[in-house]
Amino acid sequence: MKRKRYRWRVSLLLLAMALLSFGLWWENDFYTKQPWENKVVLDNPTRVVADTDWLYVISNSKRELIKFDRNGTWQYDIDVPQVSDLADLTPTLDSPDKFNADTQQDDLYYLKFADATADHNGGLYTYLQVMDDKALTLKYEVLCHYTADGQLDRDWGVYIQKYDSKKTGALRSGTIKGLQMSKTHLMFINEDSGIMKWNKFDETIHQFKTLYQMDVPANLYISEVIGDKPDSMVYATMQGTVYKPGGVPLYPLSNAVAGDETYAESIQQDAQKNVWFLDPYGKSIKQLDPNQPDGVKTVLTVEQAENKLGLKIAGKHRNDLAFNRLTVAPDGVAMVIFEDHVLLVSADGADVHMLKYSDRVVIEQWAYWAALAVLAFMFLWLCKTLYVDIMPKSIILKQVFILFPIIAVCMLGLSTIIQVEFKEISDSEVRRSMEYVVKDAQNLVHPEQLQKILSPRDYMGEGYQALFSDVKAEERDGRYYLMVHKVKNDRAYSVFEDDNDVRMFESFQLTTDADDLNSCKMYNPEQDIYEDVDKQLLTPHLQERKIITCKSTDEDGTWLFALGPLFDHSDKTKMVGVFEAGVNTYSSDQQTWYTEITTVIIVTGFTLLILGVILLVTWLQLRRITLLKESVSQLRANPEEKRSTWIEDNSQDQVGELGRQFNEMAASIQESIEKNKELRDAYKRYFPENLETYLGKDIISLDLGDQKVLQNMSVLVINIRDFRQGVNHDPQASYDLLNNRFLVHVSKAVKDHGGMIAKFLEAGVIALFPENAANAYAAAVKMCNRFEVPVGIGIHRGDITLGVIGADDRLDSALISEQVILTGTLELLTDHFQVTLLTTKSTYESDVSEQKPNARYIGKIAVEGRVLELYDLFDADDKAARLLKSETKPLFEEGVMFFTHGRFYDARERFVEVMRRNPQDLIARLYFYQSDEYRRTGVALDWDGSLSVTLRD
Repeated sequence: MKRKRYRWRVSLLLLAMALLSFGLWWENDFYTKQPWENKVVLDNPTRVVADTDWLYVISNSKRELIKFDRNGTWQYDIDVPQVSDLADLTPTLDSPDKFNADTQQDDLYYLKFADATADHNGGLYTYLQVMDDKALTLKYEVLCHYTADGQLDRDWGVYIQKYDSKKTGALRSGTIKGLQMSKTHLMFINEDSGIMKWNKFDETIHQFKTLYQMDVPANLYISEVIGDKPDSMVYATMQGTVYKPGGVPLYPLSNAVAGDETYAESIQQDAQKNVWFLDPYGKSIKQLDPNQPDGVKTVLTVEQAENKLGLKIAGKHRNDLAFNRLTVAPDGVAMVIFEDHVLLVSADGADVHMLKYSDRVVIEQWAYWAALAVLAFMFLWLCKTLYVDIMPKSIILKQVFILFPIIAVCMLGLSTIIQVEFKEISDSEVRRSMEYVVKDAQNLVHPEQLQKILSPRDYMGEGYQALFSDVKAEERDGRYYLMVHKVKNDRAYSVFEDDNDVRMFESFQLTTDADDLNSCKMYNPEQDIYEDVDKQLLTPHLQERKIITCKSTDEDGTWLFALGPLFDHSDKTKMVGVFEAGVNTYSSDQQTWYTEITTVIIVTGFTLLILGVILLVTWLQLRRITLLKESVSQLRANPEEKRSTWIEDNSQDQVGELGRQFNEMAASIQESIEKNKELRDAYKRYFPENLETYLGKDIISLDLGDQKVLQNMSVLVINIRDFRQGVNHDPQASYDLLNNRFLVHVSKAVKDHGGMIAKFLEAGVIALFPENAANAYAAAVKMCNRFEVPVGIGIHRGDITLGVIGADDRLDSALISEQVILTGTLELLTDHFQVTLLTTKSTYESDVSEQKPNARYIGKIAVEGRVLELYDLFDADDKAARLLKSETKPLFEEGVMFFTHGRFYDARERFVEVMRRNPQDLIARLYFYQSDEYRRTGVALDWDGSLSVTLRD
């Protein structure tokens, strides 16, 4: 019953845990959020898109898109789709390309959200860049639409445009810019062969139409453009300048050098056509009126934002803190990425607050963690049930619950070691290859060209072009990226990138403890290993001409790169720059992940195989043990069953030996049982048969003094009359009579009527009957009908004490009770009255059986100091006596009544008549004599109506 209850408990717990785990996995976004923290913390956010109701954030290095309402209530998050997902969509009518069967291998591409715009209906248009698996070369540009509930819109389809890096001269910049909504229509601007085109999606024909186009201004190198037509556009360049139509500068960089706060990026326009932009050097958000370009206003600085929010960003150098990607919502609220947060800024910069989760989301977070706690509790309850309640009862379960975790942990440890070793080998190979690239490039780059690049305005200038020529000589085919940084006062300023897509003079601290820079190592040729390097000692190591490799995670993913110093040719001790070469780790991470999965599958398979073999061997052994257990149960259920062999097991192992030992033990047990049975039978010949039952002890455990009061027991005493005279005359005949006829018949009669022989007397027995007196009477009548010799029987009912008497070396049973003595007196009276069976009035009247034996009431008899009211059961007499007593019963009982009431004359007359009819009625004669005497002499005043009797010795 318990085992069944445990099975139900385990089943319900597993079901509940499975359902709860599925729910927690489905809502796994809450796992990374602390319920007591209501600020929205994002993973490498890069872009904010907003309309009047909704807010969208591109995060997780452009691999995820999250939707909030303007109050901070999380709606959904979207992982970047796979190529196979996009291939299932129907291309728009003007889609230049489509994904065919050869291009649908998801592991060949790295996809990311490059831009997005809200459609004013709760949905979202997204611009996806499909990169190669190294995330360095752009392969396709894709536009698709998500519905309000975050599903790919199959009705809208997909726009796919293959990217030609040779035609554009850039590996990954892309041609689609200015993704925006023009009223209710999607629009994007793209650059093709020096021509900028405005393309608007026409819902009626389900394709894009080119509305406007214009030549790209020469030598401006546009990086960003906004506006739904040429005469209202505003654009920014790689030099950090902002222009309006006609090439009119709005924000010029006058005499800019490294450190000047004159650079514009992430340009936006509000409803009043004011231009907003970020100044990364000034670490600020700025705003200007296109009609009054000299009136540039600083809306908010990083320092002001920290002070207003009471926020201090840890794990990053103070000079590296900056705003990133600005968005201005239709209602005029500016939204900007600040590290891992989204700031909402009013138009005047007075109101600044951080995007926070709504109360509903906070409650859901608490509910999520409460569910985790419930899951942990259920897991502990399951472990308790399995290991405490169930496991001790099954060998197989012990094997499963003990060996499986041990084997699983060992195999998991083995898998972890393999994976760590594989990662270290892969990591070392990539680091070594990047070192080779840096060493080669150090010989190609002319450091003196760095001195010619003084500000972002030198983009594509003489020094830049010279560096481009140097780097271009390094054949790499998109396998890795190359960058050159100018070093000044322990800071590195980015001045060149092989794709011409870097923000000029974006800087970082070389000696830093920033969290986004990790796993910095340096090769030790003596030990042929890569050793960890303190991030705060990068500059000293570079000064020593060492090459350092590090990892970093930014908005475009995780990168492994090598840094090598560039020294001035005229002063070999002066480090003027740093050369950087790196790769995106997505491809290697994917390969590592596949290897880990494969390793886990193999290890899991081996684990299950090992466990299966162990369980099979255990089951085979347990099967033999089960047979042994069944034999034990059979032996216990029927120990007297005789078998030559209980277990057939001829094996030579421990279980086989145990089986043979069990066979020997079973034979020994059965032999002992036979001996015990013989011994018990021998004991029963000397003790009452039911003595054990009455005393509640095994006969072997009986001790001297054991006793118990037996309530309402009917005691029968029977003796052969004049047995001693027979013994004196013929002893052998007397003993033959006693043993062969009398005791055999008495014992059988007692046993047949539910009684037991409590004691053997000299010429009789004392028997006990636990049921009512009817059984004792029936047994007595049966005895008398079988005997040829006269006997006397007394029967009385009452409480008696049955116990063990004797000495330490000799025990016997005894009946110690006044009731037994009284019954013995009744047997003596039978001889005195010459009747067969006497019983007390209380005993006779307690017999409620339908076939009550015939008896006559003989009145009160005073004997040995007590007065007894007795009945003469004449059914025990011979046939003649029964007839006479039955005939004279009315007269006899009437005489007894007259005698009891002192009417001795009337009594005398009645007894005279009884004696006349039955001259052998000795009781009637005694009453006659006593009545005659009392009539003549009278009686004492305290006479109780009894007949006085004196027993012979």
